[in-house]
Amino acid sequence: MSNLKAKKTTIIVCVAVLVLAIAFGAAYKSVQAKKTAELEKQIALEEERLKAEEEEKLRIQEEERKKAEEEARLKAEEEKIKAEEEKKKAEEEAKKDSPQSMVASEESAKENSDTTASILESNLPMKKRIEKYLGKDIKKFGFIYYDLATNEKISINKNKVFTAASTYKVGLNMVAYEDVRKGVLDINKGIKYNPDTDYEGGTGILQQQVNTTLAKPVPLQKLLDLSITHSDNIATLMASRVLGGTSTVRKRMNSMVGLSCVTSSNKTTPEIQFRLLKKLYDNRQDSYYAHLINVMKKTVFHDRLDKYLPHNKVAHKIGNYGAAVNDIGIVFTDKPYIIVAYSEGIDNAAEKIAKISKMVYTEQLRK
Repeated sequence: MSNLKAKKTTIIVCVAVLVLAIAFGAAYKSVQAKKTAELEKQIALEEERLKAEEEEKLRIQEEERKKAEEEARLKAEEEKIKAEEEKKKAEEEAKKDSPQSMVASEESAKENSDTTASILESNLPMKKRIEKYLGKDIKKFGFIYYDLATNEKISINKNKVFTAASTYKVGLNMVAYEDVRKGVLDINKGIKYNPDTDYEGGTGILQQQVNTTLAKPVPLQKLLDLSITHSDNIATLMASRVLGGTSTVRKRMNSMVGLSCVTSSNKTTPEIQFRLLKKLYDNRQDSYYAHLINVMKKTVFHDRLDKYLPHNKVAHKIGNYGAAVNDIGIVFTDKPYIIVAYSEGIDNAAEKIAKISKMVYTEQLRK
């Protein structure tokens, strides 16, 4: 009995061992299968990555090739255009030297001149004439005409801010005379020259008189007069200094006419300058203002408002600075009028202002 029981036990143990072995084998195969699948997946991903890198490399190479071809094409086109332009330029230069071209050029210049003259001499209203005459440059032009007898006023860009340049000097004189009139400033007071603050090149005669005239105090009246007649920059700075500086002077002249404009730099508007000239004319019986008007008639500059007019009838002050070319004044015909002209960046601006002034003067005489 015991032997039979032992045999049964052995069989059971063997069967158990066999079952465990089978189970272990199945589990092992499952693990191996998973590992194989994971490995195959990694290999597939790596192959895809390498393929993508290769495709990207090929794409970059293709782009670089196309870019090189495009650059070569553009360069060839530029060289072709340049060669054509040089050829055209050479042909034009050759034409310019020909007698026929010179005659055509003269005829074209004459035609343009005649066209310009016809615009200003046409029967169009004054403002329309100026607009047509200046064309696209009208945006760079500030203008006011004012008939002092009828109060007729024509304005173009009257509130546009322009560089005042030396037209500032009319207001400077008016501010100075206001203080003289109030008794807070002596017109004959001698002003000492300070080379550190008063020297400025450009227009004027005092630049050549540093060791003579400026070696001693200069009367305020003389400085004011020189600021107008010769547009003297040293005289202007000396007079401005006595009045508190250029910024203070600009604030005061703006206040005199009830308008505002930037005062930290030399800026103004046609309307501000018109009102200053109107105040000057309306108070022309005042001895100081009368003196200023007379001095303005004696200016040495005659290339703008009074170029084609009798000089003794025009009390004016020009201004130049960079691209700014200006002139403001009162014209004393039987029917006096104020004319203000400011420009910034207009070719041949002085001559254009002169021709516009001539047109206005002619129209005024016809009234």
